[in-house]
Amino acid sequence: MHADQYYLFRHAVLRDAAYLLHTPALRGTLHRVALEQFERELDVELSEPGEKLNTDPLPVDPLMGQLATHARYAQDEPYANLELLKRSEAGYLMRAGNHAERQYDHAQAIAVWRRLADISKGEARFAALQKVSQTSRVLSRMRDGFAACDEALELARRELANRNVVLALAEKGLAHWFDDEPEIAQQCLEEAVSRFDSEVSKSLEANTLGLLGMVYEQHGRTGEFEELSLRALELLRESGDRFNEGVMYQNLGATMLDSGRLEEGERYLTQAIAIHEELNDDTNLAIGLNNLSMLESQRGNYKLAIEYTERSMPLLVRVGNRRSLGYCYAARGTALRRTGDLPNARTDMIEALAIHREAGNLSGESACMCDLGLIELLLGNREAGQGLWSKGLASVQRLRGKAGVKMYMDDLQEACATAGIKPFE
Repeated sequence: MHADQYYLFRHAVLRDAAYLLHTPALRGTLHRVALEQFERELDVELSEPGEKLNTDPLPVDPLMGQLATHARYAQDEPYANLELLKRSEAGYLMRAGNHAERQYDHAQAIAVWRRLADISKGEARFAALQKVSQTSRVLSRMRDGFAACDEALELARRELANRNVVLALAEKGLAHWFDDEPEIAQQCLEEAVSRFDSEVSKSLEANTLGLLGMVYEQHGRTGEFEELSLRALELLRESGDRFNEGVMYQNLGATMLDSGRLEEGERYLTQAIAIHEELNDDTNLAIGLNNLSMLESQRGNYKLAIEYTERSMPLLVRVGNRRSLGYCYAARGTALRRTGDLPNARTDMIEALAIHREAGNLSGESACMCDLGLIELLLGNREAGQGLWSKGLASVQRLRGKAGVKMYMDDLQEACATAGIKPFE
């Protein structure tokens, strides 16, 4: 251990030991004094949060987590004004959570929103639980996400308005779809649609319909997917929800690629990317670029496909979206395989497979095993290739049914012909 590291470690231990020598009551007093000092020096009036606990950024936001901590532990002081301190803590947590999201510190955001949910009631608790679920998906921490979904739905059914129930069902449906459980997702989303009434906004109605369409598409019900998505787009335009309008174009474009309708897919993806750029939405911009990569691969423009993935990857790393990064490595690996650069294709596909396994993404893992199997076949490693392929294809069929394996079978035929071996199943 280097001397400077030892120095820092030793002082962290001494600091914690000195802190713990004080009684909880005295620690509460020290936290109150620190909180009051911070508040005097900052002298900033914090605006009320907007819809869904969102706050506009302020220069003091990096300090909000510290203020929330002081407000939390100041509650241990005897005769503390608990109501005031809890209200202060909640206000600071809202700003700390939004700041963590803007910094793409997803783990910190989950911790902050979870604490806010634990000390809040009613609509504020519901909104914080929704934030926990949404942020948990980014890190594929689905256990945290499902727990928050269930709490939010129970709270909404027990205490809140019908629109909250619809929103909770839609979020729960999305979480299960994301976790490769389309049957549960469909149940949640169909119940949400059955509860539409005048309380439900056009934006919420649109997003719920769009999610249900995505589930139908996974079951091979492409016509229903397209019908629901186009209806959702119409509602989103009427509501002025540009963010989700971009997402809906993205979903339509990606599905057009899967069905071979490349011109339509390109048109939708181009519209999506324009909106993502307008809103500075780097996460969805990166996903759109990766979808364009897959489109160009289908056209045989492999060099351009690789360029799109290499524009996408730095954005995905910056925003911390590991799941989409896995898809991006896989897309580049496929394009490299098509160019004949098998060693680099293999490296990319192994990286993609590792990311999907880390994230618990079964559908991504299954596809990567099939693709890696093809690469091994082309490299002459027939036994390894056949084993990966068979295991991956069985998983694809289990998740998406027989209709979902056709594209993979076409790729197998081509790879076997190139490798000079008889196709297998």
